[in-house]
Amino acid sequence: MSGDYLLMAALFGCMTLSPSAELLDGLGGWPRPPGANASGLCRECSRNCLSNCITSTPEVNLSSPQAKTMSSTRRHAAALTITRNEGFFLPIWLRYYRRHFSDEDIYVIDNCSDDGSTEGLPVHVHRTPKSNYFHHYFLLRTVIEFMQALLKRYACVLFTEVDELVVPNPAFFSGGLRQYVAGFRGPAVRAIGRNLWHNFPTEPTLNSSLPIMTQRTLWCPDKMYDKPVLTKKVLHYGVGFHYAREPCPMDRRLFLVHLRMVDRDNLVVRQAMKLRQKFQKEKRLLGLQQHYSLERILEWYQEEGRKASKIPSAFRNPPVF
Repeated sequence: MSGDYLLMAALFGCMTLSPSAELLDGLGGWPRPPGANASGLCRECSRNCLSNCITSTPEVNLSSPQAKTMSSTRRHAAALTITRNEGFFLPIWLRYYRRHFSDEDIYVIDNCSDDGSTEGLPVHVHRTPKSNYFHHYFLLRTVIEFMQALLKRYACVLFTEVDELVVPNPAFFSGGLRQYVAGFRGPAVRAIGRNLWHNFPTEPTLNSSLPIMTQRTLWCPDKMYDKPVLTKKVLHYGVGFHYAREPCPMDRRLFLVHLRMVDRDNLVVRQAMKLRQKFQKEKRLLGLQQHYSLERILEWYQEEGRKASKIPSAFRNPPVF
């Protein structure tokens, strides 16, 4: 498939991927990740990873009669993200979603992190065979194929990027995301996007060990983050996972809280790191904010703040995260 076709397909959400029968031999036909033995047991997370675990229960051979019986019993929901060197956001993501999903139903695709952030986690971690930092087509293909495999075992899958938390309105769902997911009937749903905004210098630097909603009071509407978040069918995303080819009606009781601007200092540090990356020409055409100068990223941060409004008290007392 040519680069030009991939670019157009990704931009317009029309990338069609064939069913992944080859998933059992690795991710989308790629070799089994380093550190996985012949049965697919990954030394990184001490669990059966993509080549085995999401199409069976852990440590069960797919060809055995026991596996055939178990594969007919689908679990209700899985949570999925993809990450690379996210020592700041991944602990926040895990702390929130582990309140609403069992560890055995949480999956982290690790795009070759080397900062230790994905080591020793109590959830499933699948390490990709090679690093493709901010490679849009790689990210799309990886997530779509992983979701495709998960939906063979689960009735529905919640997917977000690692700086995104899906939060139902507490006025309607006192049991939070767990309650929402338990009652989800599908086939797919989109959430209302909000950027959580650090009112610097009035608000202090974020202490990620404390509830975030007790430390932040403002958020900003962002239609780019009105994203598909929960689905019973495979979604074919466009770049950045902001939309899908398939219909995804919005539930106005459901919010996607984007944490990129939750801490001004962290925003600057992450942007400096991204500016040190060497992107290929076609990658620079997409994700333009990733290439902003430090001066421009701070201008953008201030522009967003001018749209900020108070977070409703139901989300902050008690704090939803």
